[in-house]
Amino acid sequence: ADRAACGASACSANCTCAGETLGLVDLAPAISGVFIDSNATVAAGDLAEGCVTGGLSGRTLLRFTTTISNLGSANLQLGDPRCPNCATNPGAVCGDTRFVCSPSGGHDHGHYANYAFYELLDAAGRIVTTGHKQGFCLLDSGCAAGGTQTYRSCAFQGISAHCFDVYASSLGCQYIEVTGVPSGQYQLRVRVDPFGRISESNELNNAAS
Repeated sequence: ADRAACGASACSANCTCAGETLGLVDLAPAISGVFIDSNATVAAGDLAEGCVTGGLSGRTLLRFTTTISNLGSANLQLGDPRCPNCATNPGAVCGDTRFVCSPSGGHDHGHYANYAFYELLDAAGRIVTTGHKQGFCLLDSGCAAGGTQTYRSCAFQGISAHCFDVYASSLGCQYIEVTGVPSGQYQLRVRVDPFGRISESNELNNAAS
């Protein structure tokens, strides 16, 4: 109920403002390195997270790298997810209930849930299938001019102003499974903060295709 009092900042578990900064966040996704990974074998954690169906091998995956930049004037600070040991507690909800322990291959850490949607659209613009890696560990993979790397691990998460978070195509669940999808013309779309939980200066650049 007191969320508005925190401005661009996140709320902590005890309802105080965490890391208040002036200005607003502005998240903008970008897609690169798109390719088809045929007859692929994935980690067991990918199956557990629901990123693939029907088994671990013989999958056809549309892999891609996602870069999400904070173009705004304020840091996006989420803070400490307060997770248990995610390697031994896959799927557990963390102390900060916005986070869940991701079991998918190469992760085993807390992901900010429902942070992005991965969608495959047909030529008519209808959603054919979706990706299931919708949570992220947010950190500063790098920065543009004027940015300073502040968030460097999954233990205290965020994206600094003028910095960006990169999820490489090689990571677990960093794909949409397209096994059995007919050949044709499709559009790949990434939408960040789809439920509008993060206050931003620009809500019109939250999708990339």
